[in-house]
Order: sequence, then C-alpha cells, then structure tokens
Amino acid sequence: MGSVETLDILIVGAGPVGLALALDLGRRGIRSTVVECSSGAESELQAKASVIDERTMEFCRLLGIRDDVANAGYPDDLPSDTIFCTAMNGHYIGRLAMPSAEMREVPEQSAEMLRRCPQIWFDPICARAVHRQGMTDVRYSTKFLRCDQDDSGVVCHLEHVNTGAVHQVRARYVVACDGAGSVLRKTLGIPFDGKDLGYAISSIVKVDLQKHHTWIPAERFMFIGPDGTWGNFTTIDGRSLWRFSVVGGKKKTNLSTFDMDKLLDKAFGRDDIEYEIIKTVQWRRSQYTAERYHKGRVFLAGDAAHTMSPTGGHGLNTGIGDVMGLSWVLQALLEGWGGQRLLEAYTLERRPVALRNGMGSTRNFSIWVDSKGRDKVLNDGPEADEQRRTLGKNMAANMRQEFQPLGLATARHITG
Repeated sequence: MGSVETLDILIVGAGPVGLALALDLGRRGIRSTVVECSSGAESELQAKASVIDERTMEFCRLLGIRDDVANAGYPDDLPSDTIFCTAMNGHYIGRLAMPSAEMREVPEQSAEMLRRCPQIWFDPICARAVHRQGMTDVRYSTKFLRCDQDDSGVVCHLEHVNTGAVHQVRARYVVACDGAGSVLRKTLGIPFDGKDLGYAISSIVKVDLQKHHTWIPAERFMFIGPDGTWGNFTTIDGRSLWRFSVVGGKKKTNLSTFDMDKLLDKAFGRDDIEYEIIKTVQWRRSQYTAERYHKGRVFLAGDAAHTMSPTGGHGLNTGIGDVMGLSWVLQALLEGWGGQRLLEAYTLERRPVALRNGMGSTRNFSIWVDSKGRDKVLNDGPEADEQRRTLGKNMAANMRQEFQPLGLATARHITG
C-alpha cells in the first residue's frame, strides 16, 4: 500500500458553503482540499436559494466576489414586491411593496444591501474565485465514504465516482459541508433533532408572466385559497424563469402521476397560457439542528448542521455565516495561537443562530398556511371584497419580516 496523502483541511462538499470556506481559508494563507461527488459547480437549473442578505454581501466583499454577485445579471429595476391573489387572473388580495435594487438604500446597519443572485449563478462565481485564488485543490466526482480519527488527524476514505477506485487521505481537520443528508454527520453519530414541516413540489417554469396580468412587475406571486396559501411563483432570473412551488402533504407524492399542468392553470386562472416546465422536484421542508457542530477534528457547517424552511431565505446565508466564523478558528488551531476550547466555541457561537433562524423561518411558513379569515376569498360581493382587503393588509404586514429580515441578517449576538 502506498503512502497516505496528508492535508491540512479537507472540505466535503463544493456547494456555496464549502467554496466560501475554501476562499476564506485561502485569504488567510491556508491551503485546503475540497471533494465533491458531482462533476462540477452548480450549473443545472435548480429551484434553490437566491437571496444573498446584507451580512453575506459583506462577506462577499471580503472574499473578493462582491461585484460579481451584484452584477451577476439580476435586473436592478425589478421591484421586490409580493402580490397576494387567488390566481393571476383571479381576485387581487394585496401587495407587499418593496424597492428594487436600484431604489433600495444601503441600511445604516450594514455596508451592503440585500441582493438577488440565484444559486445557478452564485455557485459558479464562488468556484471561479476559488480557481483564481489558487489555494484550493477542488476534486469533483469524488465521494466521501467514511472516516476514522485519532488525536492528531482524520483518515477519510474517498471513492472516485467514475472508476469506483477508493483511496485514503489524512487531514488535520475536516469540515462537513455535504448537505442535510450529511454522511459525515451520520458517521459521527451527532444527533440531528427537529421536525418535518411536510413536502413541497417545485417546478422551474419558463413563461412570460408579465404578459398575462394587469399588475405591475413583481418578483413573487402567492396564491391563496380558503385553506391558506397553496402555491407561489418566485422569479429565478428576474425575467422568464420562475420557480412554481405548491405546498404538499406529510407524505411523498408520486411525481409520475402528479398533474402540475392542472395546478399551473389554476395559478394562471386560465388554460391558454404558453409555458414550458423545465424540471420538477419534490423536497422536504424541515427544521433540524445538530446537537453539536463538531466531534473531535470534524466540524459541521451549512445544511449538514441545520435545515430550515426557505421562507425567509436564511439557509444559505446562515451557512455562509457558519464558515466565516469557522475559518479563523481553523487558522488558530493550525497555527497554534488558539487552544482546544475554540472547538466548543464554534458550536456555542453558531448553533443559537441556526435555532433562531430556523424558528423564524418556520414562523414565516405558518403565516403562509394559516386558513383563518380566508373562507370567502374566492367569492364575489362586498363581504368577500372586505375580507380580501383585510387579508391583504395583514399578509403584507406579517410577511415583511420574511422578505426584509434585516435584524436577522445583521445581528451579531443572540440574547435571551
């Protein structure tokens, strides 16, 4: 058997969280290796994150990708409004008005403003920056299998996806950025406690929505019936690509028999609109948090450490915050100017943030599915008009915290 390759830092997962960690380590003069089971940075259309909040934009500035993110291609003149309605050609309920990027002011609490940059753009931006920096060896098509650790390092067993060849590397520290189903977290036996919030089904739809309603442009349309919000359109690129999501049940749906076209017609309020469904996926909405964020020399970050409902856009941003707090800890451990108590400090600092953001996201989702005061929204007449007016006003007021969560984005300390 040949000698085992030795590394300082091994990062498992080349999503935005893993790449951000590699970038910040490189900024600190620390080389790292990233392994990723997929064949390259995210380029396939996915119904994933798109909100880059104020604090994460500050981190992007620090990492040298701020301008790339701000100028990625999302239209600066698109209002960030959310329209509440029964259908796009149905009853108007209300509007949460929020400014476009060109009209938005940088808040006094931050040096940056919130931006929209869908993950299909954000991930390649991070990957290109890592490549330019030259401090990270990114190994795609490499699957993490398991690890064994001792007092001085972690031996990781890796498999090349294309050939099936298995080899070992030994790292001084390992960081799991491998998502909600983290193999590393499961290997370590770290409890992952929380609750499921049901399944959802999302389609990426290519359609020119602005041609098919009389309301001014918006980035989101929420469809409300007597049982609460049943679906929504959210823009991906600010133009013709939209994520259409419907609230599912507690059990998985058979997508092969699921009629998404019927639900799209319900959302449009008519059946003659031309559109293309590019992709449909089913996913589980949940709120889980790891009991601790490290075991020995292995750390958890991003979705490997916590999951939360996307209602609020906190998942990616919380994960970036994790690794920006972990990076200096790893530097201190490697260079010998930080003690072992820093291992526990990472959990103590970041876990409360995930708990707070997860609870906030679940609270936002509860507003979506609340059915009170909605029994007449599909009806005609003065009584129904008044219910829609009241509902629209309340929805706008209650949901501003979801789409404008400045306090969550910029808070540095958790109290209470």
